[in-house]
Amino acid sequence: MRLALALVALGTALVIGLCILIQAQVGHERAEAETRLQRELEAQAHLAEAAVMERVRKIDTAILFLRESLEARGLDEFKRMLASLANSGQLDIATANLVADRNGTVLLSGGRPPQSHVSVSDRDYFTRLGDGEDRLDISGPIAGRISKRKIVVLARRVRSPDGGFAGVVAIGIDPQALIGSGLSRRASGNEILTVMSGDGMVLARSADADTYIGRRIDDAAVATLHSGDAVYAVRASPTDGRMRAHALRHVQGLPLYVAVGDTFEELESRLAPRRTMLWLSGTAIAALLLALLWLAWRYAQRRVAQIGDLGAMQRRLDIIIESLAEGVVVRDAEGRITLVNEAAARLSGVPRSDLIGQRPENAIWDLVDEHGQTLPPDRYPSARTVESGKPIDHQLYGIRTPGRRPAWVSISTRLLDTDPQGSSDVVVATLSEVTRLREAEREGRMAAAVFAQVSQPIVITDGESNILRINRAFTETFGYSVEEAVGRKISILRSQRHEERFYAGIWAALQRDGYWHGEVWNRSRSGEPIPFLASITKINEPASREVRYVAVYSDLHDQKAAEEVLRWQANHDPLTGLPNRPLLLDRIQTAISQAERKKARVAVVFVDLDQFKPINDLHGHLAGDLVLQTVADRMQGVLRASDTLARVGGDEFIAVLGEVGESAGVRRALSGLLTAVREPVAWEDTTLTVGCSIGVAFWPEDASSPAALVEAADAAMYAAKKEGGSRIATAADSETGCDGT
Repeated sequence: MRLALALVALGTALVIGLCILIQAQVGHERAEAETRLQRELEAQAHLAEAAVMERVRKIDTAILFLRESLEARGLDEFKRMLASLANSGQLDIATANLVADRNGTVLLSGGRPPQSHVSVSDRDYFTRLGDGEDRLDISGPIAGRISKRKIVVLARRVRSPDGGFAGVVAIGIDPQALIGSGLSRRASGNEILTVMSGDGMVLARSADADTYIGRRIDDAAVATLHSGDAVYAVRASPTDGRMRAHALRHVQGLPLYVAVGDTFEELESRLAPRRTMLWLSGTAIAALLLALLWLAWRYAQRRVAQIGDLGAMQRRLDIIIESLAEGVVVRDAEGRITLVNEAAARLSGVPRSDLIGQRPENAIWDLVDEHGQTLPPDRYPSARTVESGKPIDHQLYGIRTPGRRPAWVSISTRLLDTDPQGSSDVVVATLSEVTRLREAEREGRMAAAVFAQVSQPIVITDGESNILRINRAFTETFGYSVEEAVGRKISILRSQRHEERFYAGIWAALQRDGYWHGEVWNRSRSGEPIPFLASITKINEPASREVRYVAVYSDLHDQKAAEEVLRWQANHDPLTGLPNRPLLLDRIQTAISQAERKKARVAVVFVDLDQFKPINDLHGHLAGDLVLQTVADRMQGVLRASDTLARVGGDEFIAVLGEVGESAGVRRALSGLLTAVREPVAWEDTTLTVGCSIGVAFWPEDASSPAALVEAADAAMYAAKKEGGSRIATAADSETGCDGT
């Protein structure tokens, strides 16, 4: 009866202890996962704050430039500056703009006067700027008076000469432009970015924007916003009511707040397999222990009933203990080993005969904790159980013996009841080897961390080109989430830049060499082609006979763009964007080749501006640059689309006219250049006027090579300039001037 009660108590203690251990581990992993989620959300909120601040500051800078132009030189200068900023890309996210006077009457909308009377005097931003200080005001989402589109208005007051309120300059943007492309991709599909005003109005949202833009969050949420520059909170969302973890940040220097929230669904889905595994493993271990105890009890009962020989039963138990794969060690009250099975001797690396009678302080091995720190003998599991009277369940330790790598074991200890014969054995320890499991988990964590965090896109496919796994960089680069990519063919990345034989070559190299490296154009989810340097490796799994392919990509987009810019700069004039002399000579040669096939003529036209130097001297180089750009645009408007106009000097231009007819017809066509160049160019409060002298040389009669044609046209131009300028002269008749009509 005492044996039965002892076994029941031991079994109950083991099961309860195992449940407590599993529950503690589950709680610990949940806490770690929530901590990681908080760090990720706070990092996302910091990035979102920087992105929102950059977009708002960009528009504010444009408003300051426009206001300065308006206050200094009036509406015309405002319109000129507005066009300049639009061309530069400074207003790329703007959808509307206006200027209103001190009464709220709109003077300009979209750079033009409105067709009817429009007033913004009732707008909140107009009222605040009229009564307040000189600052950037950001409105809530409103419908434009003219466009009727819902916009967020960024505005500043216009100052009168005495510093008073003279009106407003305002730029409207689509509310979603505040967040741009949104958050960088994470594994979660429930993450939401929200931009709010200081009073809690939703200005932009990365999900369900049409539903929530313009709503105000509750007072408690507003109070949380104002509680600090950076806040982390777990609460029901003030917009859709779902329980979320929120990272909140105040956008520095602006009356704006960003909030990045995520539900716990993704966290729970990641923890669920681990939680299930722990409970299943614990259940299996508990069932095994209870089964072993039940078998031992049943065996003892049968033996006692059959022969009443306790010694025989003990020998039988010794055989069972010896047959166990787990190590078993029994110590007495002094810490001496009184029983040890072969499995325990193998784990320790010490012969069993050398273990019997050993005390911890005399042992030739060391026991270390999970961090590799050597334990003193009084902190050994058996000593702790003897001291406290409490069992230990499945704690990780390492057994380090000289000349051997540490063997990692899971140790459980139990106190033994003193038997009727007064046995001195007091504690039993069971040891289960977990060395391989520990190393596999460590390697798995390390590999998963490297795979997830590496900055280059990585994709793993099976032998049938089905995507098995992608990393975060793949999602950020190509735009496919894990759910969208896994299970699909790798051909979703194929662009139209390569023929089928290109991909066939890659496949052949992989089958022949097991490796391929080279440049490839892939396609993102949005359809954009992106150049990459790719490395693809074939991996064979001997055990399963399966094949895996691992592809690593390095983005070459910036390198290709830089090469394109260098090619353009090498062949074009930076001021006007026209071809330069090297590209011009190539175009002349092309025109000559085409004319030879069609039995036609080619005209090379040399244009030199008259009265240009005084403009630079009197008004400065900015005025001169404006004249050159304007004249170039006007001359291109006169010429045919198939003709080429190049800038070859300070105020010198050359045009190439292919497949022309008689000289008189060319002269009549070129008279349009004289007229276009004479048109005045507006500059500040005046106008600037130049003329031009034109020289023309024809292929094949005047010269046969591109360089010779340019020289002949140059000589004809000088003949026209000697006759007083504003004339057209040909190489064949350089003595005859033209009145330019």
